[in-house]
Amino acid sequence: AANKEANSIINNSKSVLAVKRIFLKRQELSTSEQEELEQLQKRLDDSTQQLMESKKVVSDRQHEVIKRELSGKLQEVQKMFEAYRGKAAGLEAGPDSSKAGSDLRSLGRALTELDRLAMSRLSA
Repeated sequence: AANKEANSIINNSKSVLAVKRIFLKRQELSTSEQEELEQLQKRLDDSTQQLMESKKVVSDRQHEVIKRELSGKLQEVQKMFEAYRGKAAGLEAGPDSSKAGSDLRSLGRALTELDRLAMSRLSA
């Protein structure tokens, strides 16, 4: 939110400064006025650069959070898969179909949740 507001302020400032430059070009400017305009432009350029760096830092942090979330969820699904694999091997001896079906549904839900989480985070 702060980045959006700062971006809006910088863009408005750029517009105002551009209009002032055009207006003042039509007038005869003293050297001090030209220097003042150039200083304002430099400050505006510096602010723009700082904002862009801030956006990159925020974006990088968000990607790290997403990676951690997805990694945790993936590990959870892998554990479920390994547990299901072990149970499936045990079913060869004597199947308990209701338990196997329940485990399979749990694994399917976990995989669906992982896919949904990944897609929502990657599209954000």
